[in-house]
Amino acid sequence: MSGGFILNVHRSVIGDGEGLEVLEISGDFELSMNVNLHRLATISSFLTATAFGGVHCIAWNFEFTTPVERLIWNISAALVTTIPLVWISMVILGYSVDRLKRWCGKCWAQQCVHILVGVPLFVLVFALVCAYFVCRVILVVEAFVLLRDLPPGARATVDWSSFIPHI
Repeated sequence: MSGGFILNVHRSVIGDGEGLEVLEISGDFELSMNVNLHRLATISSFLTATAFGGVHCIAWNFEFTTPVERLIWNISAALVTTIPLVWISMVILGYSVDRLKRWCGKCWAQQCVHILVGVPLFVLVFALVCAYFVCRVILVVEAFVLLRDLPPGARATVDWSSFIPHI
């Protein structure tokens, strides 16, 4: 071995026609991952990201210091909630484009599909990724900024022993 790893990725069909991605590292070590499990993990991570954005939408009508802060929060929360749903459709569309490119067969037809659908899809995904991360950062920063002007009740001392019935 020359001090590095060789990584071979190939797809095989086993028994009932279920596709597996097989990773071989240096020919000695092999990892297998079910393709359907990978798709399920991808979709569940997008749905988890949508739920994360939905939690931030709970504060839609909360009290903010300025109307501009409320608007920034609402826009960021809405985008963090909806962008992962758009990503799910993009993954499905990208998979369909790959199948369409294989179906075309001819080199010029594949190039047309790539230029007309693939390139705009890539640009849109890149823009959505940038917008998603900017909105996530805005939500984190805004959460700390809102601590500067808390209502008077937030600073009240709580008599915790009154909540414990046996004391």
